[in-house]
Amino acid sequence: MFTKLLTTTALLSTFGFSQVAHADVWSERKALVQLKEEVAALQILARHAESKADGDKRVQFQYQVLLNDLKAIEDGLTAHLGKPFEAQIPSSDSKKHLGIGYTKRDLPEDK
Repeated sequence: MFTKLLTTTALLSTFGFSQVAHADVWSERKALVQLKEEVAALQILARHAESKADGDKRVQFQYQVLLNDLKAIEDGLTAHLGKPFEAQIPSSDSKKHLGIGYTKRDLPEDK
């Protein structure tokens, strides 16, 4: 019963994000944050289902594999959301740190 709920929740949340896919950067980030929250909710549901599982059954669901996959997805979302999403303009003293000719080739001049 709970596994069906978990599967249904995962499918519904996946289809719900297809509407947001066409939007701008801010909308994408908002959707990714929402997706991260959904993944956290799925982790809670998976742990709850695991606590209700019958350990004496011959065939058991691999909850740890599911939780590891959800953690990997969450980590990927966290890493992506932590990156700057707009172009970074170098500071005025960047040439001091990078060297004067860091943007041009040192070619011999014709005389």
